[in-house]
Amino acid sequence: MNPTASAARARLSTLERELVSAKTRVDLLERSCVHQWSSPVYTPDVREAYIEADAPGTMGIDWRPATHVPRSETPKWTRTCAVCGKTETTTKTIERVTTSPSF
Repeated sequence: MNPTASAARARLSTLERELVSAKTRVDLLERSCVHQWSSPVYTPDVREAYIEADAPGTMGIDWRPATHVPRSETPKWTRTCAVCGKTETTTKTIERVTTSPSF
């Protein structure tokens, strides 16, 4: 076996073990943190409009003409802990209905 390849494999193995160890430490720190969350920031997933069509020269029996696909936006919110730096993202929302008196 090539000594350079053997050394690279040994280094890769060492780095993989260090990565697992570092992920475990970060997980422990995040679980023991008393989180101080920032205000949620609206960060939508946006897919810009595009035109979908079969490439020229591929016009067989099932050829598709050019079709406009509209822009789509998936609502998403992100918050970050000021203490440990953990970031959470959600697409879930809660519908709230409030009732107030009318005079």
